[in-house]
Amino acid sequence: MPGLYTHTTRAAGTVVTGGSGGIYNTDHQNHIDNQTPDKTDDWSATQTQMDLTADPNAFGVAGNQPSSTVGSGPTSLATSLDGEITRLRFMVAVLQRMLNGNVAVTNWYSGITNTSVNVNAVTAKGTKVYHSANITVTTGTTLTAITTFAATAFDTERFDTDAFHDTVTNPGRITIPANLGGKYAIIATANWAANATGQRQISVRKNGTDTLGTQTSGNTGATVPKHQTLELFETLVATDYLEVLVAQDSGGNLALTASTATNRFTEFGVLRMSL
Repeated sequence: MPGLYTHTTRAAGTVVTGGSGGIYNTDHQNHIDNQTPDKTDDWSATQTQMDLTADPNAFGVAGNQPSSTVGSGPTSLATSLDGEITRLRFMVAVLQRMLNGNVAVTNWYSGITNTSVNVNAVTAKGTKVYHSANITVTTGTTLTAITTFAATAFDTERFDTDAFHDTVTNPGRITIPANLGGKYAIIATANWAANATGQRQISVRKNGTDTLGTQTSGNTGATVPKHQTLELFETLVATDYLEVLVAQDSGGNLALTASTATNRFTEFGVLRMSL
């Protein structure tokens, strides 16, 4: 398509006509007709120009490439076409970094270099943890953090993609890492020893104060263990931390069954579903 403009309309008596006027009009029409992408000059005639990008939203820059996949503003506005191009290139680099398993790309046009990443799949982020020994829970009706009964609760990780969990420091917590806020699936399970008295409760709490969900169940008799599964879906931000709380009122101590490498009993996990 030619340029989206025409000869300027002029007042009577001011249009260049006759003699050389026709040449000028023809020359200007030639400009209009040839204002097409394939006849517009390049803007990457040198390697420096080819590599140039511009950060549109304070992602942070390492060289010409994004140092993260999450921008925080303020927005950097383009004032020319080359500014638009460099900002679009930067966002191509951001997308490549995301598809590259958050590994930086050399240039915006480099392509995916991390061969272990499946570009057809979303990279899952999260953790799943369990406790490797039975936890004794005293009788009572008040929901209490599981670490009250076992300071090292959740001492083993099935997986942890981005340091959501620490087996030494606050092992009862799962904490959302920097740049990984989003919508999460949360699961907490408890396997109670068989007992024919009272109820069993499990709950997930955020940041020490906010109850995200609680499940209360009756016992299953003197010979059948009671298993509880609490599943939640929540929007979480970086630094949010989650804990499991439990309660049982059997009238005496009651054990939460330990998990093993192959058997799942008392466990805790999160998985990010989307940004």
